[in-house]
Amino acid sequence: MSTDPHWFSTIFGVYFFAGGILCAVAVISLVTILLQRTGGLLQGIVTPEHYHDLGKYLFGFVVFWAYIAFSQYMLYWYGGIPEETVWFQHRLEGGWAWHSAFLVLFHFLVPFFVLLPQFTKRAIPTMAFMSIWLIGMHWMDLHWVVVPVLRDSAGFHWLDFTCWLGLTGIFIGGVVYRLGRHPLVPQNHPSLGKSLQFENM
Repeated sequence: MSTDPHWFSTIFGVYFFAGGILCAVAVISLVTILLQRTGGLLQGIVTPEHYHDLGKYLFGFVVFWAYIAFSQYMLYWYGGIPEETVWFQHRLEGGWAWHSAFLVLFHFLVPFFVLLPQFTKRAIPTMAFMSIWLIGMHWMDLHWVVVPVLRDSAGFHWLDFTCWLGLTGIFIGGVVYRLGRHPLVPQNHPSLGKSLQFENM
């Protein structure tokens, strides 16, 4: 809210929480798939049952994100208070309406219908694609939250991409650095056997 000091929202923290957790589950899914497929570090440990659970988390937080986003929009539209509606007004002018519609379609509707069936959550290529998709949509969401108050017209600047690539590179470097120093599977945990052999009902 610091980019628009006259605007306020009591649900904005929950909106960021929903998007952040959704992106975190997508990153966990993608890193798990990469470790299992390329390095073989989780071969025989992570099963389709685990991917099914990760897919359920992705699906659940896609719905939760959309629910919070719609709740905020609906309450502001219904109230019609200028101090509240100005935030959405910025995002419906200067070409930003297309960006808003893009988020509704590709951040909610497409992931919702792709992740709805059980078999897509158990298919590793689909999970990898949807994880990358949702990470990209989270970036688009953050872009939509921040940039309209800084620029009048919709569009992208090269710094929008390079900043994200730089932070992603730091994250990947941190993950690679830590991988060789800690076991990926907890040792001697009393519930490890059950968690490795569980089945979704």
